[in-house]
Amino acid sequence: KFTTEFEGNDYGYSNFLFTAVDSLKGNYPCIPMDDYQTCLSWEFVEIAMGLVERSRPDMANLLFLEAFNHRMGSSGLGLSDILKMADAKLEGGSAMLPTIPEEDAWTYHTHHNGEPIVGPSRVCSALVCEMLRAGGALGDHELSCSEFTPFDVYSMDIFTTPTYQLKGDYAIDLTKPEALRLGQKPVTDDMAETCQTIITADSYYARAPHC
Repeated sequence: KFTTEFEGNDYGYSNFLFTAVDSLKGNYPCIPMDDYQTCLSWEFVEIAMGLVERSRPDMANLLFLEAFNHRMGSSGLGLSDILKMADAKLEGGSAMLPTIPEEDAWTYHTHHNGEPIVGPSRVCSALVCEMLRAGGALGDHELSCSEFTPFDVYSMDIFTTPTYQLKGDYAIDLTKPEALRLGQKPVTDDMAETCQTIITADSYYARAPHC
């Protein structure tokens, strides 16, 4: 039923940025030139989003404005008004906006088979999570599939057999390194919602134990 209803919807551009950001400073990418000590910051992101809104308001609405409005319980506000509201209401100010977990019940202006609709927004990993949940593989756990990255999906311990690659010229080994191993963590409530993923000099992402 879920796949039948969702098939034909646009890719989840409206909330895919928020899958990656769960913390104030622990998720933004870092550059390798100084051993990953210099990282993207909210202050830069805030300015960049303002430039996007000014030059491409349609793109700003698609990529972050609707999602920010959901997080503040508002509708149709521009970036400056959203940030002012967040600074006044959120402990930690507007920098905490991206860290508020996405809720699967939130809907966005999107398209279904090319026709405008208001409906769910899902990227590939979130869609796989939804299919697993619809099939009963995730049990009764309360979690947000929209917060799932590909790692969050394949690292769940519901996968107990080797993977089988159907096509492609390159094989993906999901048994190593240990930090990125297949089937390594149990399904829990609210999983993948508060996870820092900091890149290291070894190019692996250091994660908290519950992540």
